[in-house]
Amino acid sequence: MNNIPNSITVPPPPQPQPPAPSGWDILGPDLTELILSHLSDIPAVLRSAAVCKQWNSIIHSHSFKTLFSRRRRRWLFLSDDNHAACAFDPDSDRWITLPSPIAPSNFPAKLDPPFSMRHRVMETYTEPGCPNTVRIILAGGGDDGLAAEIYTAEFNSSEKLAPLPGIFRPANGTLSSAIHNQKFYVLISRQGFLSSFDFRTRRWSAVRTVKPAGAVMTRLISGDQDRLILAGLCCLNGAMEFNLWRIDEESLEYREIAAMPEESVSELLIRKDSIWGEERLRFAGGRNVVYAMETVRGEICEIRWRPGKWCRWRKIPRFPVDEGIFRGVSRFYCSGVSLKDFLTSKEKTWLIDNINVVVGFS
Repeated sequence: MNNIPNSITVPPPPQPQPPAPSGWDILGPDLTELILSHLSDIPAVLRSAAVCKQWNSIIHSHSFKTLFSRRRRRWLFLSDDNHAACAFDPDSDRWITLPSPIAPSNFPAKLDPPFSMRHRVMETYTEPGCPNTVRIILAGGGDDGLAAEIYTAEFNSSEKLAPLPGIFRPANGTLSSAIHNQKFYVLISRQGFLSSFDFRTRRWSAVRTVKPAGAVMTRLISGDQDRLILAGLCCLNGAMEFNLWRIDEESLEYREIAAMPEESVSELLIRKDSIWGEERLRFAGGRNVVYAMETVRGEICEIRWRPGKWCRWRKIPRFPVDEGIFRGVSRFYCSGVSLKDFLTSKEKTWLIDNINVVVGFS
């Protein structure tokens, strides 16, 4: 007789296997972060953060903020005397109108700070070891047009400085300024007289002359950390050119790094039959880019270059003056925009593409 078991052992059912990774999951967080860092502009990043939890986590990570912000170009900012303002994002090639309730209280302090004097030039800066304390240096104020001071927004305090050298009185012409290597440079545009204020010694330097051959009007531009840029119009042999020069800090010698020929100057900046003065052109820039605005027509030319390699120029889209936003541009400058502040600040809010975002300036 066969032995029949009293019971039958039934094997346990197979455990469900996790689904095989597919799509973006295959890439992993590191490669996904690298891909997302190549998004075209900040609004695109903010929209991407809403796609899924993984993307949101990656975009809010410190490594992504650093990687993405390093790739961004500086924005161009304009405002008028009524505090209306807009910004040009070169990565998306478009203007963004800032809601008027933001300015001036929630817009960068550089636009309309509560200074104790009227001034002709000013620059923002931070000191080594205090990257979060923004200071603003002003010069060309007071009854004689020579007073200078430093304003610290964090403490709402001002420090009176030694006045500008006497040659910088208003009667001698328009001033321009730039920050470079812990110094504040001031230039008289037509004559080329230059002096610098050293933040370490708290003294103005002796006045020197920086005027390239044929220059009829020049402006200082803050470039990268290792260069100080001079931009201006030159008339050589009857032809008008727009030039950029790099200035050596010690010798104040200058070397041409880019030149726009007369036909492009006539098309983009000053027409041949135009009557113009110093105030007809405004300049702003930094990091291998200069913006030049022709104030009568309200047109802006962008000049980009790589030293020793190439120089390109073009008209950028017209800013929204036709919408009644501006009665006249009074402030015109470039500033870096940090993704970190877009994602973390609770103080400065813009409405971009129906997305509430936050913005900070460097």
